[in-house]
Amino acid sequence: MSLVLLTGGTGFVGREVVRELVAKGYRVRLLCRDAEAVRTAPWVKALNGREDPNLIEAVPGDLLDPATLPAACAGVDTVVHLVGIIAERGRQTFQRVHAEATAHLVRAAREADVHRFIHMSALGTRPDAPSPYHRTKWAAEESVRNEGGDGGMAWTIFRPSVIFGPRDRFVNRLAAFLRPPLSLLQLNTFPLFGGGRSLLQPVSVEDVARAFVAAIPHPGAAGKTYDLVGPERISLRDLLRTIVAVQGGRILFFPLPWPLARLAGTVFQLLPDPLVTTAQVAMLRDDNVGDVEPAATLFGLRQEPFRDGIARYLKP
Repeated sequence: MSLVLLTGGTGFVGREVVRELVAKGYRVRLLCRDAEAVRTAPWVKALNGREDPNLIEAVPGDLLDPATLPAACAGVDTVVHLVGIIAERGRQTFQRVHAEATAHLVRAAREADVHRFIHMSALGTRPDAPSPYHRTKWAAEESVRNEGGDGGMAWTIFRPSVIFGPRDRFVNRLAAFLRPPLSLLQLNTFPLFGGGRSLLQPVSVEDVARAFVAAIPHPGAAGKTYDLVGPERISLRDLLRTIVAVQGGRILFFPLPWPLARLAGTVFQLLPDPLVTTAQVAMLRDDNVGDVEPAATLFGLRQEPFRDGIARYLKP
C-alpha cells in the first residue's frame, strides 16, 4: 500500500484530501506540529477504522525547520503539499511559509527518493503579481519545478481558484455577514470592493481533492501545471448575491473604491482574525479565472455549480 506524506492535512482542504486518499487505498502520513493531538482527533480515528488503526499516522515536524523533515519523508512514495497562508502573522510570513518551507520540503523529498510531488499553488500566481501572496507562491512553484525536477522527482502543480465547501473560510465568513436579518455593522448593507466587477471561478473542495489524488498515479500529469476552477465565471457582485439568495435574504450593496478597500484591509489586518487584508484586496483587483477543461477532462471532475454546492451547507 503506497504511503503519502501530506502537509496541511488538518485544514479545510487537507481533511478532504485525506478522505479521498483513504478511499483510494493509500496510507497517509500527516506532518504536524502537535502529532499526538492529531492522532487522537475524532476525525482521524473515524477514518482509521477498526481494520487498520494505523492507516493514518501523524508525525511531528515543522516545514520551517529542515532538520525535522528527513524522518517525515522516509519511506514515502508521494508528497502532497497543501500548506499556505492568507494573512501574515509574526514569523508566519508569505516568504517563509510559501517559498522557504516549500524549498525545504522539496529538498528533503528529493533526498529521500520520493517519486511524486503534488503541490498546491494558487490561481493568479506569477513572478510579477501585485500581491506578495502570489509572488511567493511563484517562488514555491519554481522550487518544485527546478529543484524537484532536476532531482528526477515527478511533480504536478495545481492552481485552485476560490475553494468552497462546508468548512471553507471564504463563503462561510461572507455568509455570516450576509445572513438575514443583520449583516455588516448590523445594517442591511455590504461593500463591493471596486464595484464587485472582479471575476471568480469557484471550485468545490471535493473536486480539488479528487484532482490531487487522481494525479498521483497518472503518468500524463507529471511535469504539468493545472488550473483548478469551477464551470462558471462569476463576478464578485453575483457571488455575493448568490450567497444572499441561498440564505433567503435581501441586502443592499454599495461600491467601495479600491483605495478605500485597501485602507479597510490595512485596518482589518491588525485584528487577530481579519476579515480582509491588503494582500487579499490586491488579489481581488485581478480576475481569478482559468481554463477549466484540462484538469476536468484528465481527472474526471464533477464540476459542481457554485449555487448548487453552497446550497448543501448554507441553510435559509
